[in-house]
Amino acid sequence: MNGAVGSGMGWLSSVGVLPEIVLIGTALFVMSTEMLLGRRQASRLPMLGALGAILALLAAGHTYRAGPYSVFLGAIAVDGWTAVMRGIVIGAGVLALISGHHSHPLAAWASRATKGEEEKECEPERDGGSGREEESFLPPEGTAPGEFTGLILLSLAGLTFLAASRDLLITVIALELASLPLYPLVVRARTRAGVEAGVKYFLMGATASAVMLFGLSLIVGVSGTTRYAAVRFSNTDELLGILLFLSGLFFKIAAVPFHAWMPDAYEAAPAPVGAFMAAAVKAGAFGALGRIVISGGAAPQVLTLAVIGLAAPTLFLGNGAALFQQRLGRLWGYSSISHTGFLLMGIAASLQLSATGGLVATAVYLAAYVPAVIGGFCILGIIENSSPEDPLAAGKRSVDRLKGFFTRSPFLAVAFTITLASMAGLPPTAGFWAKLSVFKAAYEAGHIGLLLVALFNSLMAAYYYVRMIRMTFSDPETAGGEEKEAGWRKPPMLYGIVAGFSAIVLLALGIFPAALFDPIVTAMKRIVL
Repeated sequence: MNGAVGSGMGWLSSVGVLPEIVLIGTALFVMSTEMLLGRRQASRLPMLGALGAILALLAAGHTYRAGPYSVFLGAIAVDGWTAVMRGIVIGAGVLALISGHHSHPLAAWASRATKGEEEKECEPERDGGSGREEESFLPPEGTAPGEFTGLILLSLAGLTFLAASRDLLITVIALELASLPLYPLVVRARTRAGVEAGVKYFLMGATASAVMLFGLSLIVGVSGTTRYAAVRFSNTDELLGILLFLSGLFFKIAAVPFHAWMPDAYEAAPAPVGAFMAAAVKAGAFGALGRIVISGGAAPQVLTLAVIGLAAPTLFLGNGAALFQQRLGRLWGYSSISHTGFLLMGIAASLQLSATGGLVATAVYLAAYVPAVIGGFCILGIIENSSPEDPLAAGKRSVDRLKGFFTRSPFLAVAFTITLASMAGLPPTAGFWAKLSVFKAAYEAGHIGLLLVALFNSLMAAYYYVRMIRMTFSDPETAGGEEKEAGWRKPPMLYGIVAGFSAIVLLALGIFPAALFDPIVTAMKRIVL
């Protein structure tokens, strides 16, 4: 339905972007406060940032109840789609910030102030399995807690704008606001692998932004406007510009062939950062795609074929590469790529059905995917920190590290099992209903070939997820009749809390699917076209 349009810069406009105001204000506050606090006290700033994000979440609910309407002369929509995406994105940010509290290297940053461990932190890191030492050749301080928290919150603000934007230029600016804080976060561990991944991510991201701006210039040159409502997907003269513009969003969701940055970034980034990128960033980019579908009018067949042409290879490459990965970080990265393919099925369906038809499936899938991928990253972080070696080298941990996990930590092993089952789409988890919803949308849209591809890839994914479950419950590795595992460290408490909470959410939504579907279906009835 069409909503009332806010008048310029009045009070309604300010209320409409209240969540973003709260996020940016909290970011500025924590980064300023850090300078006034000691290192020990500053290590608590991620929790303060999480509280600010929760306030933004409450503000999003308040703005939704007053809608649907648009503000800033129609450039920003405050409706059901905005509310759903704000909830998913900010929720992911809250979990990432909580898991980042006292995570390595934040805890190390605080402890060095009182224990004088600078020299210990500068010890070389071993590249697992290669036999060469990997130097931490940048200064070893890591990212300060206030800086980490502020960057996450600023990125969150950009991501929430993506779903609300009805203007091409605002979308580009929001995407840059979401992206720029991520580059220093990827290199937060200050290792050679981390810097390499960060530089690769930055260069590819800059290229994607340039291509996106070129597409924007073509669209404006033909249509004379930057508003989605005035851009007709059915106009072949604008189609090239639209495809170039969308390529920037495809880069953020790591659709093939825009995926090359993701495995390295996920492997090198600390667990909270990887969780944020895999969950919040992907959800925000799909929020922008959904808004384009809602406001862009009828799509030509070639655009639908382009989305399908991205979804199929994304599914095959993500799952195919994950099948042969022996390192946990890269395996999780490639599996995340495969989920991009499933999400693109919902976008492809929405281009054929009514806009809300396929987007409900996309939103349901994101709501199930976000807690699963964050919980999985927390478990990976626990395994990384469990090593007697330097945890900064943990991105290269072998999947064999899963062996004996149940023996060492039964509760976390069960939580990990629920997470993997949901990622595989097995009942009774939220992931089962999520995959069923996108399969149903693809069938109703007539994408039978894509549906068959997705079903086959679901079997491929189930194989490596079930293999990980089996390894989790297997006996620890032995050497000479004795356990090979030694020096198992106590897992970070908040990693365990976030992983356990995510597993409970996945199981509860799987058993009571109405709690997953009903709020999204209701919200999608209140849309600003």
